[in-house]
Amino acid sequence: SSRGMTPGKSKMDLFGDEPTEPAIEESYLDEPVEAEAGLKEPRAADFCLGHEAVEQALLKQFEAGKVPHGVVFHGPKGIGKATMAYRYARFLLKHGGHDPNQESMFGDALALPDSMDMNAEDPIFRKVASGGHPDFLSVERPIDERKDRRKDIMDIDTARQIVPFLRLSSADGGYRVVIVDDADSMNNNAQNAILKILEEPPKNTVLILICHRMGAMLPTIKSRVQVVNFQSLPDDIVRELLRKHDPLLESYVADRLTDMAAGSIGNAMQALENNEADMLEELSQLFAEAPAWNWPQIHILAEELARAGADDKFASFQKLMNWVMRSAVRAKARGNPIRNATFLEQYPLERLSKACETLAEHFIQVNKANLERRQAVMGAFKIIA
Repeated sequence: SSRGMTPGKSKMDLFGDEPTEPAIEESYLDEPVEAEAGLKEPRAADFCLGHEAVEQALLKQFEAGKVPHGVVFHGPKGIGKATMAYRYARFLLKHGGHDPNQESMFGDALALPDSMDMNAEDPIFRKVASGGHPDFLSVERPIDERKDRRKDIMDIDTARQIVPFLRLSSADGGYRVVIVDDADSMNNNAQNAILKILEEPPKNTVLILICHRMGAMLPTIKSRVQVVNFQSLPDDIVRELLRKHDPLLESYVADRLTDMAAGSIGNAMQALENNEADMLEELSQLFAEAPAWNWPQIHILAEELARAGADDKFASFQKLMNWVMRSAVRAKARGNPIRNATFLEQYPLERLSKACETLAEHFIQVNKANLERRQAVMGAFKIIA
């Protein structure tokens, strides 16, 4: 779970520790995706596992009447930052009118919930999930109509809608909340638009920025927000989330997906959707015979990946081969056993590192020059061999 929050100008976080960057495991996946069934997308999720310490710190801050106007949820992709952002937003919208100093009719302090749990049938939950709450705004990268996907950059026109929204009065006298997903994709003009609201924040407004790369944020923004550092999920949490998504998922598949996830349920879900556990199982069987490589079987795999319509499978092959080698290098450097390719344990770290770099460069050249796939697959195994 997370180590907590770091105020912009403070040396200590809310847990009394020195602020640290999350230990981000290198992921072989670029765009984690949400599950269509089982696990729900962040705005509709009614639980958030692995970040209980963060939630408790936010609750204590609320109880103390010290809710920040701007907060950054920072950490690797696909670990639950957006899910926590929506939990926090719903909590603020439901309890935002609460006065920490107000007493009940019996003279004692009014009790607040000890978690941010909320029934999915609660009107606030349903309005936030549908985007229909008058005091809530969610901002994401705009859609590129020509490519039918989200743009890589969030421009100033998208960011500009935030300022007038936060200037409005709350519908019920509580908080107005904005979530900006992929905030590190904002260009400088968009970030400067955000900066204006952070410099003179209206009363009872909270801007939640979800960020995967703090280095992409302007220093002037970082100095005016509190930074909540989220850590990668433990393997047992990733496995539990996979079980919640699909209770019938075979154990060996769940284990493979967890291995590949690098602490990100988003990574695991994308791997599941792309059937990458099956591909890894096939590669593991080939690696199990090394260094006496089964070249006839490798030729069969190469022919299969070279066929028309095998684009996704070929992309998965590249990701997994790179991941196996990166995992081997990390395990060797830490003195741990090398899983998925135990024969690599006999090689020194320097040789493994060089093979890892050469393999990555090989695939870059294959994609850049659109080289013949069958030879690309054979070449990848020859580099490892």
